[in-house]
Amino acid sequence: MYQVIENENYNLYLIKTDKFKTAQITFRFTDLLNRDEATLRSILPHVLRSGTKTYPSKKAISMRLEGLYGSMITASTTKVGCASLVTFTFKIPAVEYIKEENFINDVVDLAYELLYEPYLEDGHFSNKLVKDEIQILKEELLSVEDEPRKKAYNEFNAIMFKNEKYGLVVSGYLDDLKNVNSCNLYDYYKRFLQTNKLDIIICASTPDLISKVIETKFTFKHSKKNISLIDKEIPYFKLKNEVVIKDVNQGILWMGYRSNIYRDSKNYYSMLLLNLLLGVYPHSLLFTNVREKNSLCYSISSRYDAYKGVLVINSGISFDKYEQVVNIIEEQIKVIEKGQIDQLLEMTKVAFKNNYLESLDNQSQMMSKAYTEIVLNEKITTDELFELIDNIKVSDLQECVKTLQLDTIYFLRGDYNAKN
Repeated sequence: MYQVIENENYNLYLIKTDKFKTAQITFRFTDLLNRDEATLRSILPHVLRSGTKTYPSKKAISMRLEGLYGSMITASTTKVGCASLVTFTFKIPAVEYIKEENFINDVVDLAYELLYEPYLEDGHFSNKLVKDEIQILKEELLSVEDEPRKKAYNEFNAIMFKNEKYGLVVSGYLDDLKNVNSCNLYDYYKRFLQTNKLDIIICASTPDLISKVIETKFTFKHSKKNISLIDKEIPYFKLKNEVVIKDVNQGILWMGYRSNIYRDSKNYYSMLLLNLLLGVYPHSLLFTNVREKNSLCYSISSRYDAYKGVLVINSGISFDKYEQVVNIIEEQIKVIEKGQIDQLLEMTKVAFKNNYLESLDNQSQMMSKAYTEIVLNEKITTDELFELIDNIKVSDLQECVKTLQLDTIYFLRGDYNAKN
């Protein structure tokens, strides 16, 4: 059961369920991706999570959470389409299990303080807290340089989506860290509160009780601008084929296809099944024919991002198998074009429905699905969804595969001469 409450400051999304022994309250700040602010935005939620006016350290916040019956807070920055989402999630015991009268008020007070009353020194963020978070992010970004798969993905992403917001790295940029300090991060924080759209999602057995307390306490006026999560920008492009030579032990292949099928397209679910059938499940074409039958790769999978309309394939391969693997991957696309997938499609439908039912037992996943349905105005029951899935035909996938256009092939390999 969903309910949407709109006011001039933010939107409240209430998801009522008795399925879980916990309640979750998510505060989601949304704005368009911005290269100049990406690093500041990546650091900010972790600084806010590190200290408030009353609880000036991570330890103090942790002790307060223990006092709230072991409640938890997570903070993150993610990307959806061309939008950047800064999310704070409070996981608390379900209200009916707590006899303390002021429990909800205490949780909301802590949430308010964490978001709007950070720990300050001399009118800006604490130098120590900011330096600590800069160092943590620096180590994370440097670790990517030592992880060929992550490094390869970032380079592939930069090539395929050059000059597009989608190509920006939401975790931030190493070169920008030297310019971040407690003063300019606090200045960004003040802009952040005014320019970001705020959605508050509550999943609980009594979400109305929590929402009433939030509406009383949360009065900051946030932006109400409409930010689409779906990025339909498709620039003119020609096939890009990039081979990069570095000191790696295993070749890493990325292939990126563009499509005009998005999360709000009528054939979205057909495209979703196409991707699952192509390279997600153990019975998928790529896993069966590239890895199992021909032993041409160590790993292979596909991923479809419906918020950008792109399908990407990733594989770990031997250096000398590059052309062979690219050719057999394209052959699997042609198998779908020819419609030789009747049995695979039925297997994929069964696997999808099983996974979907399992996801409803996960509170975070259920919240994400419900929020997406509300935002996209797509209220659909499980029975209706499964009927829709059952009615998808091979011909529907054939129509979807026609929209795929190969944009980028990226291959990271070692030096042949160095290996011989």
